[in-house]
Amino acid sequence: MCRSAKTFSVTTDFPQSYSFQWRKNRTSISGATSTTYTITSATAASAGNYDVVVTGCGSIVTSDSAQLIVFSPPSITSHPKDTTVCPGVPAQLHVVAAGYDLNYQWKRNGFTLSSGTESTYSINSVSESDTGKYEVVVSGRCAPPVTSTVAFLKFPTPPQVFKSLIDTALCIGSGYSMSVQASGIGLTYSWTKNGTLIPDINGPAYTISSMTAADTGRYLVLITNNCGFSTTVAARVQLLNIPTITSNIKDTTLNSGGTITLKVAAAGGGLGYQWQKNSVDIPNATLATLSIPNSSSSDSGSYTCIIRNSCGQITSATAKVTVKVVATAVLAFSLTGIDFGCVFPGSQRDSVITGFIQNVGAAPLNITAATLTGANSTEFTLENPKFPLTLALNEKAVVTVRFAPTTAGMKSAQLALTSNSSGSALSVALTGQGCVTSVNITRVVFDSIGVGSTHDSIVQICNNSTAAYVVTSALITSGMTEFELVTNDPLPKTIQPGACLSATIRYKPTSTNGALGSLTVITGGEVHIVELIGRSSTVGVEEYDNQQVTSLRAFPNPSIDNVSFEVNSLTADFCSLTILNNQGQLIFRNSSLPLTTGVNTLHWNGRTLLESKAASGSYTAIVQRKSGVVSTQFMIIR
Repeated sequence: MCRSAKTFSVTTDFPQSYSFQWRKNRTSISGATSTTYTITSATAASAGNYDVVVTGCGSIVTSDSAQLIVFSPPSITSHPKDTTVCPGVPAQLHVVAAGYDLNYQWKRNGFTLSSGTESTYSINSVSESDTGKYEVVVSGRCAPPVTSTVAFLKFPTPPQVFKSLIDTALCIGSGYSMSVQASGIGLTYSWTKNGTLIPDINGPAYTISSMTAADTGRYLVLITNNCGFSTTVAARVQLLNIPTITSNIKDTTLNSGGTITLKVAAAGGGLGYQWQKNSVDIPNATLATLSIPNSSSSDSGSYTCIIRNSCGQITSATAKVTVKVVATAVLAFSLTGIDFGCVFPGSQRDSVITGFIQNVGAAPLNITAATLTGANSTEFTLENPKFPLTLALNEKAVVTVRFAPTTAGMKSAQLALTSNSSGSALSVALTGQGCVTSVNITRVVFDSIGVGSTHDSIVQICNNSTAAYVVTSALITSGMTEFELVTNDPLPKTIQPGACLSATIRYKPTSTNGALGSLTVITGGEVHIVELIGRSSTVGVEEYDNQQVTSLRAFPNPSIDNVSFEVNSLTADFCSLTILNNQGQLIFRNSSLPLTTGVNTLHWNGRTLLESKAASGSYTAIVQRKSGVVSTQFMIIR
């Protein structure tokens, strides 16, 4: 039987009066004590001889024995294998299976083969139509049938080339060996040149011992395996000649500022070029054409070109280049930048610079237009001069530039002029700040008190503008031995229009001569200086009101490093120079600097008190002397 349920039974005259014990191979089966015994799912282990022992009325009777034979479903012990054959030869696919009353059905590419009903499937002469995927279904007395794994019957692939021939160019007399490397069984090689068989060459390499013109052409090698499948590879061999010049360079004469152009033409393969001036290589001049723009007299000289390849080299004729110097106009600016400082949006400020545009060349300078570029170019205008404009030799022109910010914040643009200048293109940096803050107080005067005494004054710094701004810091920046900021509102603090910030300043004189100091208020990056004056016991405030320093200017502005300050003083005196960043922090201070009557120049090397370079940003310079305090803003751009 196949693997299924099986029931044995016994019949007696009085079954209810007897006891029963079923046995397998004369061994009692536990729990099998009724007139029937059922095996719910028979397996190979269930096979054997079964009987039953009947006990009753003082006697024991054993039934006849019944043999149980269990048949298993088919199974495959050896699957068909992939097979590679040449066309026209026989092939066999084989399967080994176990089971009872077995039947076989072979399939190719999923289709049943009418002749494939044995464990071996044979093909007398394999053709292209016989190749594909094979499998066999094995069935038997018991279900289920079983299907083998897929086996491929296929032809071998053509030879696989992993080192091929390459095109090459050879010099006369040079040797060369060309070769291929391929994979396959029983490979043979056949070489041809320009379609003609090369006799006696049947290996993977062919050698040209000494290159001549007769060796040029197209070489092809046919690689064939033992089944007759082939692959071809080809390459071209050319003759490489020493370079020859077909068009030489010529003498050239031109005016300065023009472009020198020298050309050479040559025949030959794999050419390289190197231009020379006065027998010295010109760096990066390695093309067939040499071009030198914006020439000058220093470019005059003797030029040659060396043309070379792997077979040799040749030198061109010598061309004499003469650059004539002609008078040209040269545009120059007296400043590299113009800083307009702080201007309220909606208003404007003009900067009038005498001699800003200059002609430093040797010919008339013709300026045709001015161009403003940059993120904020619309907020700057060139008011004067009007163009076109011609400047004679060494002539200068007055320029008026206007800054009219429409919004708050730092503004910048570039001013450039279009002209016949032969010099390099120049531009001027324009910078300014659209301000939104103002304070209602610029000076605080303390009454005279005795040395050792103190006097407090509450100062209110009010927002007189139309927009709110943030006060980030307020601190005493000069006169710190005589003045002290005792209390102030917590900072930073936003001040609305019409509102005020309160600060208590204490005056504590150290002598009867009075004192000068300053309170620096930083509002959104803008610096406001409040002058502090402590009266002496003998000098009235009117004397302090007599400002003796009339102007302070930073230049260049913006600067990349060193900054100078032009101080115009009405009297000789000593002063201090203080530099603050846009957070109101002390960056630099130098005291006891002498001032003479008239224009003085103070210098700062751009380094902090710690001798490090000051960072890019906005800064405030404060010059203080007994007669008063002046300040100005400037930029450092690194």
